Amino acid sequence: MNTVIKELLDELIQYRKNRKPIKYLQKAFDEMGDSEIYFPIGYLLSWHKGYFFGTEKADNFEIDSGVEYQKNIELFENCPELKKVFSVHKDHIGWSSDLSEEEQDEIRNYIHENYIVQIRIRRDASLKKK
Repeated sequence: MNTVIKELLDELIQYRKNRKPIKYLQKAFDEMGDSEIYFPIGYLLSWHKGYFFGTEKADNFEIDSGVEYQKNIELFENCPELKKVFSVHKDHIGWSSDLSEEEQDEIRNYIHENYIVQIRIRRDASLKKK
């Protein structure tokens, strides 16, 4: 994996933990704000993790063609290094066409080993027994 991709992945992972940009995400953070980049970054890091739990290797992550698409376009414009790893399309996010299948697997494995998806389970107050 080349240095820029590794540094970018490390920054994406760290951003999800502490919400502080380091280098590549700084412009996106300044232009868009934390609330507009936090969840798209999470999706970029997690859409392919199902493979490690028995599903097929995902080639893409479906997004809606409205708000989600616009947020991702803006994120990629403000952090062009993302284009070295991913590509945004009207209805999905996929791998960059510059990556070989081996590189995709290497990135997938790196994210899997270094990024833990945080899951919160909340109990709906209406479910409490009266």
